[in-house]
Amino acid sequence: RPQRYGSAQSNGLSDLDELLAGCPRELAENLRESGQAALLRCKPWLSSGALRGLQRSLQCAQLKQTVHRYRDIESADQYGFAVPVSVPWAELDLDHVISAGQVFSAEEAQHDKVMHLRKVGLQAIRQNKLGVVLLAGGANWRLGGNFVGCSSRLLNLKSGKSIIQLMCERVRRVAMLCRTEDRRWQKRITIPVLVMTSRLTHRSVFEHFEANQYFGLHPGDVIFFDQPVSPVLDMAGRLLPQSLGGEFAQSPGGTGAVLRALANSSALEQCRDRGVECLHICGTENLVARVCDPVFIGFCRHLDVDCAAKVAERGDVTEDAELFVVRQSPVSTQFADVEDAA
Repeated sequence: RPQRYGSAQSNGLSDLDELLAGCPRELAENLRESGQAALLRCKPWLSSGALRGLQRSLQCAQLKQTVHRYRDIESADQYGFAVPVSVPWAELDLDHVISAGQVFSAEEAQHDKVMHLRKVGLQAIRQNKLGVVLLAGGANWRLGGNFVGCSSRLLNLKSGKSIIQLMCERVRRVAMLCRTEDRRWQKRITIPVLVMTSRLTHRSVFEHFEANQYFGLHPGDVIFFDQPVSPVLDMAGRLLPQSLGGEFAQSPGGTGAVLRALANSSALEQCRDRGVECLHICGTENLVARVCDPVFIGFCRHLDVDCAAKVAERGDVTEDAELFVVRQSPVSTQFADVEDAA
C-alpha cells in the first residue's frame, strides 16, 4: 500500500529526496514545506510529458496558501460574532455616517424616501453606469449536483424558463423601464452582463446563452470570465488525487473570489471603458434576487456606499440559509478574499 510522504522525519530523508528528485527547486521547497510530496509517488508510471504537466499544475496550485487556509480553518475559532445593528431611516437625514454591519429595513422606509432612491438608481442605469455580475461557476451540490441556473426543472414553470433566463429578461425590462420613464433620453441604454463560469459550468452556461439568442440581450453586452479553481483537500489536509495520471481534484474557489477573478480578467477593464461605476452581483441559484434593483442601486449611490448587501429575514429559525453577522475581529478565512482583491 502506498505510504504518505508527509515529512522527512516520518518517512525518511532518502524517500522524500527521491520523490522530489527532478523537480524545480521552488516546487520542491513548496512540496516539502506543505507536506504534499506524496502527490509525486505516481512518478514511476507517468510519461515525461504527463510528469511535466503535473509539475505545472502543482506550481499553479499555490500550495502554501492552500495549506495555510486549511490550518486556519482547522484552528479553534476564537472570534466573536454580533448581530448587525438596525439603524432607523430617520438618522440618514441627520448626516449619519454609514459603517460596516449596519442594517436598514426596506419595510420601515417611507414611501417618499423609497421613490427618491428609486429615481437615483434609475438615473444611474440610464447613464450606463451599472453592470450586472451573475455567479454561475458553482456546481451547487446542495441542490442536486447539477448546475441549476440553466435548468428549468427546479422552478417547474409552465414557460419552461430557467433562472438565468429570468434574470436576463429582468435586465432587459429595467432598461426598457428607464426609457419609458424619460422619453427624452435618446441614447442607447446598455447594461453589461458579466457571467462568471468555471470549468465545471462554462460549457453548459455558454450553450444555454447561445441556444436562446442571449435571451434578447446584445451579444456584445454579455461577457464571460473565468472563476479560479482551488485544490480539494481531504480531512487530513492532503490534496486529493483524481486519476492515475497524476491529476488532483480541484473545484471552484467560492463566490468570495469574484472580485479577484474580475481583476484578473478583461471584464473589469471592459466595464471601465464603458463608464460603468457600480456592479450588482447576484447568484444564479438565488430565486428571490431582484437583479438591477433601482432602489438598492439608488441607496448605495445616494449614501456613497462602497459595498452593500441585500439580505432577507429567515422565515424559520431552522431554515438552512447563510447568516449575515458582524465578525468582531480581522477576517482571515476564504470569505475575506474581497479584502485582498480590493
